[in-house]
Amino acid sequence: MYEEAITSLLEFVRKYPSSSYSPNSLYLIGWIRFQQKRFNEAIGNFNFLINSYSQSELVPRAYYAIGDAWYNIGNYEEAMNQYKKVIELFPSNDLAPEAMKSVQYVY
Repeated sequence: MYEEAITSLLEFVRKYPSSSYSPNSLYLIGWIRFQQKRFNEAIGNFNFLINSYSQSELVPRAYYAIGDAWYNIGNYEEAMNQYKKVIELFPSNDLAPEAMKSVQYVY
């Protein structure tokens, strides 16, 4: 079921790369992998979103999700680096205060 959804989402992005829904599709793929506890794949998916749609409003959320994935893997230093990206690159984003809490929690 999940694999079919991911295949459909990837197909949508392939066919309509300029669509405003393409970043959402990529984020959803990462979120599915995250929920499956396939954290390394989720990190790759979120990074693909960041690299492909760097101007998307989902980029700060993707950095934050990467931080959570690294945290769940047990790589706290890399988790902190990702949370700091949210704070430094997107200080006015709604996730910045949450990222600050996450940095404090990691410490």
